[in-house]
Amino acid sequence: MKPLKLKYSLFLLSTFLSGFLSFSQDESEAIRNKQRVNYIYNFTKYISWENIENQNEFTIALLGEKDEALFEEFSKTAAQKKIKGLDVKIKSIQSRSEIQNLDILYIYKNYKVELDPILDEMYSNNALLVTEGFPFHESMINFIEIDEDFQFEINEEKINKASLLIDPALTSFSIQSTVDWDKLYNRLQEEIATVQNQQAELDKLAKKIKSQKDAIEEQQKILSETLDELRSKNALVEEQNAEIRKQEADIQRQLKKLNALLEDIDEQTAANNELKKTYQDQLDNVTIQTKKLEEQQQLLNENLSEIDDQKTLIKDQNEILGKQLSDLERQQIISWISIIFGILAIFFIVFMFRSNKKRRKSEYRLHKKNEELIELNHSLDSFTYRVSHDLKAPIVNMKTMIGMLNEYSDKEANPILPDLFENLDLSTSRLENTVTDMLELTRIERVDEIKSSVNIKNIFDALVTEYREELERIGATVSMDIKQSKVYASDTELTSVFQNLFTNSMKYRSKENALNISIKAVENKGRCEITYSDNGQGIDLKRHEEKLFNMFQRFTADSSIEGTGVGMYIIKKLISKNDGEVSLESESQKGLTYFINFPVEKK
Repeated sequence: MKPLKLKYSLFLLSTFLSGFLSFSQDESEAIRNKQRVNYIYNFTKYISWENIENQNEFTIALLGEKDEALFEEFSKTAAQKKIKGLDVKIKSIQSRSEIQNLDILYIYKNYKVELDPILDEMYSNNALLVTEGFPFHESMINFIEIDEDFQFEINEEKINKASLLIDPALTSFSIQSTVDWDKLYNRLQEEIATVQNQQAELDKLAKKIKSQKDAIEEQQKILSETLDELRSKNALVEEQNAEIRKQEADIQRQLKKLNALLEDIDEQTAANNELKKTYQDQLDNVTIQTKKLEEQQQLLNENLSEIDDQKTLIKDQNEILGKQLSDLERQQIISWISIIFGILAIFFIVFMFRSNKKRRKSEYRLHKKNEELIELNHSLDSFTYRVSHDLKAPIVNMKTMIGMLNEYSDKEANPILPDLFENLDLSTSRLENTVTDMLELTRIERVDEIKSSVNIKNIFDALVTEYREELERIGATVSMDIKQSKVYASDTELTSVFQNLFTNSMKYRSKENALNISIKAVENKGRCEITYSDNGQGIDLKRHEEKLFNMFQRFTADSSIEGTGVGMYIIKKLISKNDGEVSLESESQKGLTYFINFPVEKK
């Protein structure tokens, strides 16, 4: 009887092992498919299509042999999420001739195809090509799966050739070095070869298991009547045990990921707070050094003023004495005056020597302080840019992981999880906005944009078109009276200034009245004077006037409105870089008015 039990146990073991391997692979692939779909949906947030507002739906096509699991994941996500406010259509195509009337084409897992003819079709269709596993810069957006994570690189030239616009923030997340990409690509090829070898071994094992299973089934037919009852009981027990083990493993895995995510968020928050503290300390130190330099300069000016006063006093006294003395007395007095003047001249020379020596020392100290301040500013810019840039990719990964963890969590068993995930998502969004603003600040400091003659009316028209959907949703109106439209400035930086004004007006609009934005522009003495006003919440200048245009300053107590306190600082910085001036008039709950002017022509 023992040999029979042994053979039966081998049969159960082989069946369980085969099913477990299949289950693990299917589950892992399903998670990676979700990541692929999420990445492609996230790309659309940073890409702009021409005339997208005239479309009825947004189309994503998959080229190559149809992967049912991936196609099903795309379809399920399309039923739940929209892109650019449009319903999403998913379709599978098999050849280049079917590339028509689509917005995104996705080529899955290095499907053997020549990309150049496909790129020509994408350019003519104004569509985005996303690939996986291709060499560097052969596609528009190309990503690789390494260690259960995705890395991607972007070819802006090919994206722009398809008349698509890309947000620079997406480029900062990508791999921009050919060397870095080649390392990842070669590593991927090695992993593919390893997986293929492992799959071959698994196939051999599966064949061996199947052979053993067939032999055991032949024996099982003879023993079926004796072991029916035992098999049913054992199968029930094994099914229950397997379900219990699966639930325990899922719970442990989810708890482990959640704990790791919380630790990572704590570390990122601590690092961000330390960065803010260091940045503020350095700004305070720069302010103190500047005040000391101003005091030294003031002291030097006072010394020079005293010398001039003494010269004038001596001259006046000589004139008065010369008029009052008689001709007879003048010779004697002149002699005494000469002696006195000689003594005063000696004192004056000594005083001038000391003042000049003190002035040279002050100028030397001032020169050294200026050099230290310049070096400190360069170090501070480099440090801020490096830290902000390195935080970008972990933040994006955290947001993706939080979304996936939210999908897979059992919210009925843990009622606290929805609130926890909501707070985590809010915190990562705020951190992402802060890092994005820091990157923008360092870009402004480091990059000198090319200036030219710019038409501000075209900029305002483009912004109204860009935000038309949001303006209509909140019932806002925009009126323009532009009598002078030409200014000499950077097109990119001017667009950033007015975009910040538009978004601030919509963000801080009044809760009682519909938003109204008024824009006027006239020429005055060779400068274009722009008046930008709205009827929003406004700012209490009696309380906040000294803090206007300072960094990390917020002027509203409404915590439901997101913001980092950097927007007005960026506005002031960009206007100054373009030889412009800005001032503000406002009252709380009575809207605000910006007065901005730029030169009309190059100086």
